[in-house]
Amino acid sequence: MQKCFDEVEKMIAYQKRTIQNAARISPDFKAGYLAALNTLSASIEAEKEISEGNVFFQQIV
Repeated sequence: MQKCFDEVEKMIAYQKRTIQNAARISPDFKAGYLAALNTLSASIEAEKEISEGNVFFQQIV
């Protein structure tokens, strides 16, 4: 599961760099796209914390 999260985070980081380096993209598109990527990144981080919490709980029980 951790490997999957790591791969998705790498893809998100790559997409952010691509958008930030694309000078031809309009500011509105760039801002919206980066906001969507940041939301996705936050969602993945929350899912990762839940997953880690579940594993910890299962180890206790």
